[in-house]
Amino acid sequence: MEENVPPQLPLDEGPVPYEGEGSWFGRFGRTLRDGLRPRASAATFGQGRESIAPALGFAFLTFTPLAALQGIIPYTHTMVFKPGLGMEQTEVAAHIDTTTDILRAAGLGLLINTLSLLALTLAFSSLAGAFGAEPKEGQVRSKAAGARACLYRAWLFPMQGVLGLPGMFFGWLIPSVELGMLVGLITGVAFAVAHFLGLWRAAEVSARTSPGGAMAVAIVPFILVMVVQWILVGQSGALLPLLPAQFAQAPL
Repeated sequence: MEENVPPQLPLDEGPVPYEGEGSWFGRFGRTLRDGLRPRASAATFGQGRESIAPALGFAFLTFTPLAALQGIIPYTHTMVFKPGLGMEQTEVAAHIDTTTDILRAAGLGLLINTLSLLALTLAFSSLAGAFGAEPKEGQVRSKAAGARACLYRAWLFPMQGVLGLPGMFFGWLIPSVELGMLVGLITGVAFAVAHFLGLWRAAEVSARTSPGGAMAVAIVPFILVMVVQWILVGQSGALLPLLPAQFAQAPL
């Protein structure tokens, strides 16, 4: 009697679309789309060129502006962003130029997200290299595959969580405070899940770790990121003096 085995979803073959053929905009768009297809696209990081230069370029184009935008709403001192696209100047606005303040908030967002991404990438790629199997012909080394996965999915980082860019935006856009928080929470969690699942699957199929090892390779870096963010903006965090009062009163 034959055993019934559930069908497996097919994995994408070939390199990351950004490194493939076709127009630049098409390759760019398909690579962004793959961030929301964490399982199907997980194998692409272990194929093609071993260089991380294309992944660094893609991360610069996607992660950098999103990370900067993510910091504007929570870290601005001179403006309070209220539900229903409301904006209100604070008392601090009389002493600080608003444009300078917004640029500083964007810089804080970029700094916090970049340090978090750096911790994630170093930890994930190191663990992938330690637990991954030796590459066969045409495959990328496990450590390089791990770094490529983190960099190509870096744009998901400032999108996730309650303080993620969608969460902040929907909280400001939707007039209802409760609905805005709910929509922001759902979208932030969705991006976080896509990010984690993508790296988990990449550890297994691109870095060639065991299923159990892949879980550890994915979990440990995310825990490290939480530690880094607590050090930066948690209670008595290093960057707490640079944050607005309303944020500092409710640290992570």
